[in-house]
Amino acid sequence: TTDGTRLRTFHGRLLSSAIETGTPVQPVAIRYVRDGKPDHIAPFIGDDDLLSHLRRLFANEVSDVHIQLLEPIASQGKERAALAFEAQTVVQTALFGEVAQPAEARPSTARAA
Repeated sequence: TTDGTRLRTFHGRLLSSAIETGTPVQPVAIRYVRDGKPDHIAPFIGDDDLLSHLRRLFANEVSDVHIQLLEPIASQGKERAALAFEAQTVVQTALFGEVAQPAEARPSTARAA
């Protein structure tokens, strides 16, 4: 997990079972919000141990959790990396808006000197 300001790479090997059985993948976007802003207390990240995390979490005011179930993604016939990238892209879009697409390469024109 992260602090909620970015996503880490989704790993395709975690989707092998879905591909092997032809089971759709259910992407889920989870956002923790406190006072209308991302909640930096709620995420459980880094070297944080569970007990310290829970103490800090319960010692603070209430936070909202927004859970968004996104459109299931068909897995049949897909490569693991492609399926992981597709899932990551839809979650990224749900959490942060449109995902920037890489610029297309433009053909260079040779000029005579």
